[in-house]
Amino acid sequence: MAYNKYMDLLSIIQEYYLFIIIGAIVLFVLLAITLANYSYDSFMFQFEKMKKTTTEYNGTALTLVNFLNLQEFDGLLNVNIIEEQNSANCSYSTKNRTLNLTEEVANNNSIASLAITAHEMGHALQHFKNSKQLIKNYRMSRVLKVLGMLNYPLMILAISFAVFNYLTYSLIAVGLIFISFLVALILKYITIKLEKDASELAIRLLRKYKVLPENQILLVKKFLKSARKTYVGDFFRALFAWTGLTRRTKFF
Repeated sequence: MAYNKYMDLLSIIQEYYLFIIIGAIVLFVLLAITLANYSYDSFMFQFEKMKKTTTEYNGTALTLVNFLNLQEFDGLLNVNIIEEQNSANCSYSTKNRTLNLTEEVANNNSIASLAITAHEMGHALQHFKNSKQLIKNYRMSRVLKVLGMLNYPLMILAISFAVFNYLTYSLIAVGLIFISFLVALILKYITIKLEKDASELAIRLLRKYKVLPENQILLVKKFLKSARKTYVGDFFRALFAWTGLTRRTKFF
């Protein structure tokens, strides 16, 4: 009986495999577009929720930075406190080894504050352990900006060549534009991997120095996963920008 059901199912799959593949692709695209449009909103919802959830850590995010700076970086990191309306907008700069924290994050000890701070410390660890990794990403982004500035002139050239029937040159110009967009997608994909690695390093730091109990570390992991989805969403916004169904994203 079970064998007959298996054969019937196999027969259906063989008969309608093309429709099944198309359906799977459509479902993937719909899920990707949904993530592209709502990942940032979801993250901000988590941020507002988690910044109200205090931790058991006896200090602020800035206290944690100063402690980890001595323990992991021999005090070589610089810390810059910035005023920023979007209080989740913290970063790490490879140029001068500077951790940029907003006032709200630096002076708080919520799940959101410690998670964001530990994540940026994760980027600092990436820089110190393998400086080429982040620097290569930074240089690639600089090259990409140059390519982006060339896209408009290339588009004008492509149209001009097509008007005057120089189709080969027109196709070359269009090909160069396509390459720049492909490089932009590759950079966004690499960024996702870097962000995931920084979050994993952040969790290791919190566990290594027993900053938080395990139940709160799980909240940090959940928050950082939500943050990482914004980069995945940005990748899909770039990938499906041509459909007009996603929010706009910055390519270059």
